[in-house]
Amino acid sequence: MTRISAVAFDLDGTTLNSEDLYLEVCSQMMARRGHEYDWETRRKMMGLPAPRAYEVLIECKSLHDTPAALQEESDAIFEEILEHKLQSMPGIIDLLDHLDQHSIPRCIATSSREIFADRALRIVGLRDRFDFILTAEHVPHGKPHPDI
Repeated sequence: MTRISAVAFDLDGTTLNSEDLYLEVCSQMMARRGHEYDWETRRKMMGLPAPRAYEVLIECKSLHDTPAALQEESDAIFEEILEHKLQSMPGIIDLLDHLDQHSIPRCIATSSREIFADRALRIVGLRDRFDFILTAEHVPHGKPHPDI
């Protein structure tokens, strides 16, 4: 049997419930513009680095915003809800405890920005449970490319 030597965790929707929060944030942003944040648009954006995801949102909804303006608005909405709604996903603590018992190193590999990933993990008390965070900011190509 092959021994697992390290584990890379995705962040959004796997380690943290942040996918649910992204849904809430994007829904609020679209409602402000008289649009619905539909599943098809969400599917096209999912997993992409933020600048590219906002480009997709602009294309899908024919918005006149810039990706930077959407990022700023998204950050502001997240600021309002993050501390109160962010949670770790069920089972993650048990899995991290198991990895600790077997001295298996682990990291976060995410398309989220490093500043967000670090802060989010600190809010739920998990930052110290990971050896490092690798984001789309650290590699030439974000998802869906395999660089991360």
